[in-house]
Amino acid sequence: MSGNEEDVNGANSDGHPAGLVIKSDYIDNDDPELRLAFDFDAALADDEAETIYKESGSLDDFRRHEVAHKEEVMQTGPLKEFIDKVTFFQKLES
Repeated sequence: MSGNEEDVNGANSDGHPAGLVIKSDYIDNDDPELRLAFDFDAALADDEAETIYKESGSLDDFRRHEVAHKEEVMQTGPLKEFIDKVTFFQKLES
C-alpha cells in the first residue's frame, strides 16, 4: 500500500501485490470506521482472466475465457490473506 502510483505500478509489474492509497479531502468525524476497498481481479482473486485480456488485447478472448471457466473456483489473489486478517480484527471489534 502506497500513495506513490509509480511505486505501486512498478511493484505490480514485478509481480508483487501492491495497492494505491488515494488521497481524499473528505472528513467524516461522525463515523470512526475504517473502510477498505479492493479490486477483485489480481487482488482478492488471481489475475488469470485479466492476463488473457492483456496478452491478446481482445475483449472477446477475455469473455470466452470467463465463460469457459465459469464453473471453476478462482484461485486466490495476493491480497486474500491480508483481507482475511483485516476481517479477523473486524470481528474482534464487534
